[in-house]
Amino acid sequence: MSVLGLSATGAFAASQGNPGDTSSGSTTVTASVPPLIRIFNLADINLGTYNPSDNDNSNEGLSGSTDVCVLMNNSTTYNVIVSSNTAAFQLDSATASDSIAFTAEFNGSPLTYNTALAGNTPDSASSLAVSNCDSGDADELVITIDETVLEDALAANDYTATLTLLVAED
Repeated sequence: MSVLGLSATGAFAASQGNPGDTSSGSTTVTASVPPLIRIFNLADINLGTYNPSDNDNSNEGLSGSTDVCVLMNNSTTYNVIVSSNTAAFQLDSATASDSIAFTAEFNGSPLTYNTALAGNTPDSASSLAVSNCDSGDADELVITIDETVLEDALAANDYTATLTLLVAED
């Protein structure tokens, strides 16, 4: 019969007590918190109904936005990737096979579909558990449909898309 012996050596921070009227020992307790990030405070964006008579030939189209709060437990920057259930920056018709393209911006920088936009500064907060952020600190997602795109829409219909914003530490 063979016997396999294992031993572990290393520095242990715990100290053991000695026999006596009292005895004490100590132990070191450790925990790690990884970098964490949280996105919240998004609202649905209703661009409204296109009415060409409201636009006085100024190519206004439709535009809407939502505040976005991003908190991190470290002081680095983060990137954001925006994708959608339509596989492009487009709204799909509810009942037809028509779609309408839109553009997206994050904090004034144009977004490319499903591509990281880096260098964003997280909002300031005392905890990742807060339920709101100061609107002065909030980031902004802006969606715009150019008037010429709206005029070329093939179907009079409602158009929708669900956007997903993925944030990660740079």
